[in-house]
Amino acid sequence: MLCVPLEDTKEPRWHVEQALLTIWSVLEHAEAPAAIAVAGSAELLALLAELGGDRLPEDVLGMEMPVSQGAATALWRLICASPPADIALLAPGVRVHPQWLERLRSAALSDSVIASSSALFDAYRAGAAAIATASLRLRPRIERIGPHCALIRRQALELIAAPANLGSLEEALRDLSERLSALGLIHVAADDMAVELPRDAAAGLERLSTALGELGRADEGALEEDRGPLPRAIRRARSSLRPLTVTIDARSLTAAVGGTQTYVLELLLALARDSRVKLRALVPPDLSAQAAGMLRGTEIELIAPEEAMALNSRSDVVHRPQQISSAEDFPILRAAGERLVVTHHDLIAYHNASYHRDTASWLRHREITRAALAACDRVVFPSKHALRDALAEDLLPEERGHVVATGSTERLMPSPQMLAPPAQLVAGDPFLLCLGADYQHKNRPFAMRMLIELRATGWRGILVLAGSHVPCGSSREQEEELLDAHPHIRDHVIDLGRVDESTKSWLFSHARALIYPSIYEGFGLLPIEAARIRVPCLYAPQASLAELGAGAATIVPWNAAASAAAAMPLLMEGPARERHLESLAMLQVPSWSDIVEQLVEVYQLAATSRRSDAALREPEVYLQLLRKATRELNYHRDLAQDYQDALHALEERVSLGLPLIDRGGLLTPAQQRGLMRVASRRPIGALVLSPFGLLGHVRNAQQEHGASADADRV
Repeated sequence: MLCVPLEDTKEPRWHVEQALLTIWSVLEHAEAPAAIAVAGSAELLALLAELGGDRLPEDVLGMEMPVSQGAATALWRLICASPPADIALLAPGVRVHPQWLERLRSAALSDSVIASSSALFDAYRAGAAAIATASLRLRPRIERIGPHCALIRRQALELIAAPANLGSLEEALRDLSERLSALGLIHVAADDMAVELPRDAAAGLERLSTALGELGRADEGALEEDRGPLPRAIRRARSSLRPLTVTIDARSLTAAVGGTQTYVLELLLALARDSRVKLRALVPPDLSAQAAGMLRGTEIELIAPEEAMALNSRSDVVHRPQQISSAEDFPILRAAGERLVVTHHDLIAYHNASYHRDTASWLRHREITRAALAACDRVVFPSKHALRDALAEDLLPEERGHVVATGSTERLMPSPQMLAPPAQLVAGDPFLLCLGADYQHKNRPFAMRMLIELRATGWRGILVLAGSHVPCGSSREQEEELLDAHPHIRDHVIDLGRVDESTKSWLFSHARALIYPSIYEGFGLLPIEAARIRVPCLYAPQASLAELGAGAATIVPWNAAASAAAAMPLLMEGPARERHLESLAMLQVPSWSDIVEQLVEVYQLAATSRRSDAALREPEVYLQLLRKATRELNYHRDLAQDYQDALHALEERVSLGLPLIDRGGLLTPAQQRGLMRVASRRPIGALVLSPFGLLGHVRNAQQEHGASADADRV
């Protein structure tokens, strides 16, 4: 039975018109209740009949109430007078949408101890359908019966009697809710339905009636702490009514250009084209000119990290497209978004102590990695191998890890036609290009061993190394040892160091082949880029490269002679080279639109999934990590001060003799050793060196006299 209680207001006609809108919206739908009852004063009921006219059903039950009795009394009179059926309560002005009663009933019957179900949200017609489609049907527990649209089960009403003193309708519902709860019954929200309330239409589709203000919650701290199904249901509905708000941590877009910067920029541009996402980016103060120019024509909001810390509203999701490397990243990211997504490319630095300054730095990196992956709402890995590696280390539950490949970066590469070769190269000379920093896992010494084998079989090309030299975990020492052992190839190995994008583009387009002997890659794009420019790529079926395309792999791990034999036919025109290029062209890599589709799904899951216990403990984790970092910073600051004091003391002791003994000084090393021997023989040394002492005294006296004269002139 549907109950609509009327109240005496200053605008009775408007109030009755709203009640009629409610009744007519109910009658529009096939699942209308068996009976409709309206209670109110005689004047209001008469006005209802007058305004309703022929459209008002004849079987509507009108229960006359004295003016002195309000809507609460009217509600209880309706409950008592109704047949033994569930009560659907609608406030005047509420308009329902298709399947409203079905969804209320489904929520109310989802457990035998449920006393009532209430509409959690209000939205306009388009929003109601969106909420119903997107809902997780969590049916969160709430404190009391909703005042606008609720279903109260008859079996619950049979347990209690009407209260002696009745106030407003809100007070009556609160009293009813509390007495039913005291009996062990519960109230739930039907989070898959929405009703339209008589409010200003300018409020728009983003308006939601949350359980805090309208339905109440005994544990209101749950919303603030993001615990439980209630905030999840609210967040899910909010995201269905407007674009998902996403913040991308783009602080890496500095003047330095590398794989990470390229990936982040491509990701921003691809997401900006998706209407389901409203995007903003955290950018560094030294944002590169290239990035600034490419982002200028988009609708991406650019904000500084310090602005994120002061934001009044967080985005639904914040995505850091690279590993979290510092404890200071945590508070910035959490201030920028309600839920955290991180792209974790690989665990090379997690496994490898040599990639860090010392053991303490390595252990700190591992600790931050564990804390970050445990606290993330979702973690994106570029390959199945990278995900399996993290699961093997027990760094996150499997359900929170997702594989989303990295896209190709063709748009960011300049055209090579107008570019000149690097100064160290001669145009026309055949060469293998080994691109990447000299980390040990990049395996550059193996590229040199392959060059030795290739030249032994008659190939006359050279090897070009292009990539930065890293301070920790470099293969530079092994490369030098190999060149010392094979001096005949030293002139055939050219190390360009870090190269800019223009030089990289020229090298790509002129290389006879790309050699990519990496032992471990989270996701290697080089074979894809080689396929695009029709250049062979020599790689081994290792880690993610085995997923990408084991069939096109040429390197035999790690046999240089066998690998050179397999590669030799690819370095000259012919059927073998063409077959290899065809194999590369068949490698599957998703488009950026495919990647965005997968990422948006990950974002939506992050925004509505249950928070992990580690995420809820994050503030505690932040403090622990920051305290440790502060202690280490203070230790190194004190150590640096000790070294600086020692340096100043040393400078004071040797300052007069420094011009004599410094590198390139006035005395040769042999002369310095001779003076030491003379000075160490006390009687002879004093005699021999005494004239130099007299000259020093004379020079000091002249300097003091000059200083005194200068003072007199002043």
